[in-house]
Amino acid sequence: LNKRGKDFLDFLASTNLTLLNGCTIGDIFGEYTCANYNGKSVVDYVAISKNLKNLINSFKVLNLTHFSDHKPCICKLNVQSNFLSSEMLMKGLEDAPHRYKWNSENDQMLHSFSEQQCKQSVVGRIAELTESPCINKKEVLDLNAQVVQLYHDMADEVLPRKRTTQNRPNHHSVNNHTRAKGKNPWFDSDCIQAKQELRRLARAYGASP
Repeated sequence: LNKRGKDFLDFLASTNLTLLNGCTIGDIFGEYTCANYNGKSVVDYVAISKNLKNLINSFKVLNLTHFSDHKPCICKLNVQSNFLSSEMLMKGLEDAPHRYKWNSENDQMLHSFSEQQCKQSVVGRIAELTESPCINKKEVLDLNAQVVQLYHDMADEVLPRKRTTQNRPNHHSVNNHTRAKGKNPWFDSDCIQAKQELRRLARAYGASP
């Protein structure tokens, strides 16, 4: 056991981790994980916290492939997860907010927006909001939505919107909300969920190739 081995064991002890190599069903004898011109060795490990040990079904070192001199390792856990259904995923989507062009150096824009806030209709809406109850969570959320809507309405009157991309996809309504829909009829909520998972895996692979 060299210095690196001792440092690794110290790390496992200090973090309260347990190795699966050589002591788990599927790899009782500690199969080597690397083979190159220097020989064979165990240099790829899977370590878990002790509270996960009862969830491990098996750990196995697979055969060498043409892509690396390290063997792939697979660990199977007995866990239950409640995944969101495609329908629930679609219900959780929210419309993207409108985007406006704001230039703090544009005196005309500042003047127009200030005038808009002084209109009698806007002043009346603000007065109504100040009288709105704001005690429980629902009332807080409702008041926040009304304030946001007020500023959206004022912005629609005086501020230019940013141009959207051309050739926007068709839209359909889900629970009274407008949702983007792909051009192909087969691109449903399952495809959206799969695309999001693909992006997540791509980001994870980019971080740890």
